[in-house]
Amino acid sequence: MSSDTSAPGTAAVLSSGTRVRITLAGELDLACRPAVEEACGEALSHGLPVDLDVQDVTFMDSSVLTLVFTIAGSSPVRVVGANELVRFLFEVTGLSSRVEMVDADPGAL
Repeated sequence: MSSDTSAPGTAAVLSSGTRVRITLAGELDLACRPAVEEACGEALSHGLPVDLDVQDVTFMDSSVLTLVFTIAGSSPVRVVGANELVRFLFEVTGLSSRVEMVDADPGAL
């Protein structure tokens, strides 16, 4: 008997006068792409640099990586708290050269 303990993906947006933060968590795949896409659109509508908080991401597929590429093409992006999996995905796709990667959270908005 198998037990699925994976958390579904979530996306949330917070903004301040100087930056906007997209917080992603759980398994980010095609099923949660609409929520991630909506968060990305909302973040870009502010016209501010973007912090992409990925500290709690356990899986990310290409449909979500495509959205990150879109954001990085439209706004400066700082990726916060990338684990080994996320770092690998960003490096293998070349995305790491288009964003700033930081280990420590730069602070609350």
